[in-house]
Amino acid sequence: IPNENIIEWKQYYELFPFALLPENQNQYDLLPQLTSIIRVNDCTVSTHKFGKYDVIKHIINHDDEIYVCGISAECCVLSTVLSMVDDGYKINILKDLVKGPNDKLTQNSLDILDSHYPLIKSV
Repeated sequence: IPNENIIEWKQYYELFPFALLPENQNQYDLLPQLTSIIRVNDCTVSTHKFGKYDVIKHIINHDDEIYVCGISAECCVLSTVLSMVDDGYKINILKDLVKGPNDKLTQNSLDILDSHYPLIKSV
């Protein structure tokens, strides 16, 4: 959890209290249906930052075929993917598996990502 004295984080958590759940909550776990078809590295991503790239960059390399899905489109997905592109990765967005708090924010986020084609490709 970020420094509680930073007013921006305090306001964020007042709007989105679900984000304060302890790490051992299973609401963020990968669905069992996906683990049977996707090779998942033995890594748990847990960070207070919107972008997760700093946490996962040690387990991926530029030769990997990267597919991204997640919640929330306008926050974690957008921040993570743009950081990865800045570092030279080509990313495939599983657009049907990316969601935001509403359809408009989801589509706006996907549009931003699509504007970075061919570095980011929606599939």
